[in-house]
Amino acid sequence: MKLKPILTCCLFLFTATIMGQTILTIDGSQKGPQINSSLYGLFFEEINHAGDGGIYAELIRNRSFEDNSNIPEGWRSLGSAQTSLFTKGLLNKVQGEALHVNISSGTNMKFLSGISNEGFWGINAVKGRTYTLNLWMQAPKGYHGQIAASLQSADGTKIYARTIFSSIGKSWKKYTATITSNSNDSAAHFSLLFDHPGTVDIDMVSLFPPTFKNRKNGLRPDLAQMLYDVHPGFIRFPGGCYVEGVGSYENAFQWRRTIGPIEQRPGHWNKVWGYRSSDGLGFDEYLQMCEDLHAAPLFVVNIGLGHEYSIPIDSLQPYINDVLDALEYANGDIHTPMGALRAKNGHSQPYNIKYIELGNENYQAGNDARSQEYPQRYNLFRKSILSRFPQIKIIGNVEAWGTDSPSWRNNYPVDFLDEHYYRSYSWMRQNFTKYDHYARKHQIYNGEYAANESGTYGKNGTIQSALGEAIYMLGMERNADVCAMASFAPIFTHENNRAWDYDMIHFTAAESFATPSYYVQKLFAHNLGRQALQITETNNTAAAPKNLRTGLGTWKTAAQFESFAIIDPNDNFIAKDNYTKGLTHWIPEHGKWQKGSLNYIQNSQDENCVSIFNQPISQTAYEINVNAKKISGDEGFLLIFNYQDDKNYCWWNIGGWGNTKSVLESCINGSKTSSDQRPFTVKEGETYQLRLLVNGNEISGFINGQEMLHTSLPSFRAIYSAAALNEKGDTLILKIVNPDPQINNVHLNFKNLQPTNGTLQQLKGFTASDENTLTQKQHVVPSKEIQLSGIAEQMNFKALPFSLNILKLKVAP
Repeated sequence: MKLKPILTCCLFLFTATIMGQTILTIDGSQKGPQINSSLYGLFFEEINHAGDGGIYAELIRNRSFEDNSNIPEGWRSLGSAQTSLFTKGLLNKVQGEALHVNISSGTNMKFLSGISNEGFWGINAVKGRTYTLNLWMQAPKGYHGQIAASLQSADGTKIYARTIFSSIGKSWKKYTATITSNSNDSAAHFSLLFDHPGTVDIDMVSLFPPTFKNRKNGLRPDLAQMLYDVHPGFIRFPGGCYVEGVGSYENAFQWRRTIGPIEQRPGHWNKVWGYRSSDGLGFDEYLQMCEDLHAAPLFVVNIGLGHEYSIPIDSLQPYINDVLDALEYANGDIHTPMGALRAKNGHSQPYNIKYIELGNENYQAGNDARSQEYPQRYNLFRKSILSRFPQIKIIGNVEAWGTDSPSWRNNYPVDFLDEHYYRSYSWMRQNFTKYDHYARKHQIYNGEYAANESGTYGKNGTIQSALGEAIYMLGMERNADVCAMASFAPIFTHENNRAWDYDMIHFTAAESFATPSYYVQKLFAHNLGRQALQITETNNTAAAPKNLRTGLGTWKTAAQFESFAIIDPNDNFIAKDNYTKGLTHWIPEHGKWQKGSLNYIQNSQDENCVSIFNQPISQTAYEINVNAKKISGDEGFLLIFNYQDDKNYCWWNIGGWGNTKSVLESCINGSKTSSDQRPFTVKEGETYQLRLLVNGNEISGFINGQEMLHTSLPSFRAIYSAAALNEKGDTLILKIVNPDPQINNVHLNFKNLQPTNGTLQQLKGFTASDENTLTQKQHVVPSKEIQLSGIAEQMNFKALPFSLNILKLKVAP
């Protein structure tokens, strides 16, 4: 038997059970469900400049001068150049504006006057890299000089690459060149500089670096490679809200306007996310991305519903026909009209869309008229699609917010239901078993999910949030008969346009880095079994912290407290304070706390004004009594218990949510969950007798003798796991997550399996808040696989703090 050190502090010891450790028994004869080989995919949305300025490799911002009808946004005049936008005599019918450039003075100007473009917060000039330039120009009155197209420094003092255009014609003509940079500059600009006075019209200025797989009008290689490396089973595109648009269908994604030469694409306002889309990343490019990433296309379509508008049901037929044309374009052979158009546009073979989603978040609860119409709209599209394309799998919407139990509230057939969960780390952890008792009536697509509760994920996304997602994903694998597909959301954010902060991949014009959430997605997709195995757990409860404390607080409220006491079940005082001997037992953390005659007063109306009673409580059963009076402010009182530190505690929030509710809130590593919300309003000047009873995880609360709280705190596992065999049945894949700050010892029992050797790979942090940044891109990354040997039918394993552990063990089939 060989003992191998794992990283720096994790050892496998093939010995007997250690007292108090968690025991996992994996039995090869106890089969769970089959796992979809395409369980994990990606969801792409044009948000945060994920497309334009992101994975779409175009380097010129506002290349067709359509972004702002008043000024040529992204461009600036240099030297004596004067510019103006014009709307007549354009390149073609789809273009709305072009740029008129007038050079008014001087001869032999040595290319000092003209225009420059900053790109998307800089253009990445790389030494030795060749760029392809295309632009359209005309000089109706004649232009007798030359135009230098250059990559240059932002201040124009350094030229990195240049080509010269001459003989500019009097009508629109496309000019093409390649330029190669002689230096590195991540914040370069592109310029068109003139050496002679005159007037030239310019439109559709496009500059491309080399692209992923050298595709024309293609993708930025580093970002596309990161997606490829995930090995996604499918890609949902072109978005969620992006598909809907705001105010009218005009600014929704319309596939037909996004195909063909880029100068024939009008682009549209991505109003929902606040910037214009060139639609250079169009229907063909999305489908080509799916093909290049070996991922099945999942196309989301608008069913006549968007933000702040709806198309009448009796007017839907043209929109249904448009979807049918899109499917024929993607899936039809070249003898169909749309298939022939696809071939004309450069792709002779079908792309083979496999899934289509009808609407995005359009089927909410309540009396919303649009949601009430969703089933009828859904069925009109569904029937028409299946009559022409019976092999397509149909995905329907359910409630995307307001409930943790969304439902399909109609009788129409559906292949998958798209559930969305943007929740907290604690919610993800608590919902490890969400699908264990789920009705096996429909299959679920977790189309958007992330542990992105505000204030809990650091700046970019912490290891803790990623482990919350990992725990939730383990629950999917354990219930793969219900959970058929899943995609984290969103993928990308440009560091200069963080409209949605919590994303898998961050980038600038020149750099990129992945968050721990990305690595969780990658590790799960790379280590996906096909046959789930059941796991029997023993002694798998997270260790409860000891010597916790209590306290008082307010939120946007000034208040006073009297007769604070902690009492055991036999009515003996554990502690009490009438504030007659000063405040030596109290530790104010925030607020303006002061001693009154027989009370404790908090005078600030800030949020989170907390003072901790500095006497640890060893008992698991006790009650807190205090009298509280609101002096002024917006809300009410906080009665604090199970206080470990400012990121781990519980409090009874009385008068929270704008003085409307009584709620129990539990905070774990900075991530809150709430339970037992009841209507309640705190009145100024009135004294409230507050009584909180704690009995382990059972919590009750009384206000003036009336019960206003009765709930249980979530009980968490020490570790979370899922097991599966690969397709051949000769490899056991065991995933183990330890989300807590201490090592958890795990004893593994293997039955009807004969493990011999294998590997371990880990993703771990040193603290819950560890994350990656542009300056620390590799702070939280997966370890290399560690080779294991001498494995027996039992083994002890140390699950390191804040870690995802993937064991791949060879077993006898």
